[in-house]
Amino acid sequence: MHEGFPRVSREVRASQLSSFAALTGFDDIIDETERFTDDDEELWVDKIMEINTLLIRMMLDSSLEAIVTWFTPDKTKAGGSYRNATGTLAKYDEVNGTIELSCGATIPIDDISDIVIM
Repeated sequence: MHEGFPRVSREVRASQLSSFAALTGFDDIIDETERFTDDDEELWVDKIMEINTLLIRMMLDSSLEAIVTWFTPDKTKAGGSYRNATGTLAKYDEVNGTIELSCGATIPIDDISDIVIM
């Protein structure tokens, strides 16, 4: 160590050198690469029929509360995630192919992977 120069903390030294970072955004790219997504599982015909039957039951009896699971595609990479919402059927939108639950979730019918009536 040279005499006459005060010792500089790592934080100060890092801030002095941070303007020389050659790979701006590299940490973000690494974080995105490490983020996991799920695959959208293909449903069997009998499962699709079961979901349709349960949707009809919910339409006929608006007091039925259910847990609905659906797949949401990721906006930036392959795959996506499965989401759950619990509520009664508040709205069926045939034109847009969606349902809305009493909790406020709007769900594309084609993306539903499971319904459990409570």
